[in-house]
Amino acid sequence: MLLSRLSTVLSVRTRLTVLSLVPVVGLVAIGLSYVASERTVENAFESVHQSSRLADASREFKDALTAMQVRTREFVAQPQPFLISRFEESHAAALVSLNALQALVDDTERQNVALIEGRVVALKTTFGRLTAQQDELGLTEFEGIQGRLRDGGKAMERVANEDMSWLSESDRRKVLTTIMLM
Repeated sequence: MLLSRLSTVLSVRTRLTVLSLVPVVGLVAIGLSYVASERTVENAFESVHQSSRLADASREFKDALTAMQVRTREFVAQPQPFLISRFEESHAAALVSLNALQALVDDTERQNVALIEGRVVALKTTFGRLTAQQDELGLTEFEGIQGRLRDGGKAMERVANEDMSWLSESDRRKVLTTIMLM
């Protein structure tokens, strides 16, 4: 009923104009929907790329920490100067990874990353104290306290062999055995 009234009130020209605008309005609606969908898909891809970069930086950080741990264990087992430089390389890689993580996370997570960075710096300080103590002890048996003990033991052995010629052979062996057990 309403359509029959509208058809009599509107002129033919107006009705044709309205009928020709309906598909245009439909196409505009479809275009807006398409653009909105494209933006949603683009945001989803950007989110995936962000997650991928975050995962890569996290993996690199974990690898650097593992390398630091391995270098420390190797240094404790057999101290070598090159292990110190490798530890420092791993430490630098860990800090680079943390900086990348800090750039990728939101503000609430940046505080956690900053705390982790503080702990990584503390690891280097602790390793520095370890290397200083090892230097004091001696990296090899010829350096540091180990070297002095070795030299002192040899001197005592020489004294026992040369300067205690007045002792019998069995007494000299007893003295040397006691010295060696120290």
